[in-house]
Amino acid sequence: MYTYFAVLKGRGVRLPADRDHYCDCGAYSVRGSIKRRERDMSKTVIIGGVAGGATCAARLRRLDETRDIIILERGGYISYANCGLPYHVGDVIKARQALLVQTPEAMKMKFGIDVRVQNEAIAIDRENKKVIVRNNETGETYEESNVNLFI
Repeated sequence: MYTYFAVLKGRGVRLPADRDHYCDCGAYSVRGSIKRRERDMSKTVIIGGVAGGATCAARLRRLDETRDIIILERGGYISYANCGLPYHVGDVIKARQALLVQTPEAMKMKFGIDVRVQNEAIAIDRENKKVIVRNNETGETYEESNVNLFI
């Protein structure tokens, strides 16, 4: 018996009936416990924090409490209310801070997710499963290796 669980953009993934959740990273839930495929790595890097990136990270955390999750955002904010921008420009919302929905500190405390603002992914080495990252504040370049990658 197979069931379907919708993943990104409405695509379905066939799963045996005992698996009730699945994520592209390979984590899935079997009657309430998290399992991983053997080839799955325990670190996930998400490039881009606004909108989809933060949602993806929160979903991954719900599926796997032990996974290291890193969000790389080249800008200064990871989550803000895009729909409120016209109101800010039109002076209905006076303070720009009122548009900020989530902060890196709150994501760390609430979900245990490492959010790195002002950090930009500048290269991806698919063969070696590495992401080369530049800290835009200091100019320092470093790499995250052995990762699953979401863009």
